Amino acid sequence: PSYCTSSFLGTTTWMVQYVSGSVDVDDACGTAPPPPPDYSVTVPSSISAHTGTDLTTSVTVTSTNNWSGTVALSVSAPSRVTATLSSSSITVGPNTTNTVSLTLRSATTGRYTVTLTAQPVSGSATLATHGASVSFFVYRRAQGG
Repeated sequence: PSYCTSSFLGTTTWMVQYVSGSVDVDDACGTAPPPPPDYSVTVPSSISAHTGTDLTTSVTVTSTNNWSGTVALSVSAPSRVTATLSSSSITVGPNTTNTVSLTLRSATTGRYTVTLTAQPVSGSATLATHGASVSFFVYRRAQGG
């Protein structure tokens, strides 16, 4: 109701009592609860490299809604791709971002999907596992003189 849009709104619920006609009415006013603390994992959606060339990109872990803690990172790649993380875990503070490097290499041309998985190990064991995928395009270096 319109009477709830006042400077009294906060994260708590409060009651308003008023008379409507000859009836006393009690209404609860307040704001929606804040979203729970969480984190996200991102990588570029696609990257490309020549055959046999190392390509390094960033894996970003971002804290949201004041979450802080450590997540364990793992990478899964097809057998024709070598995928290496610079660290198997990453720690983030409240509402901050941190990165680790992901290095990919393949001697075989093609398009491959590489998947990152992040599992919280501290901060809150109840948080879900998050993941992200990157399309890795490997092409042959042009022959020339």
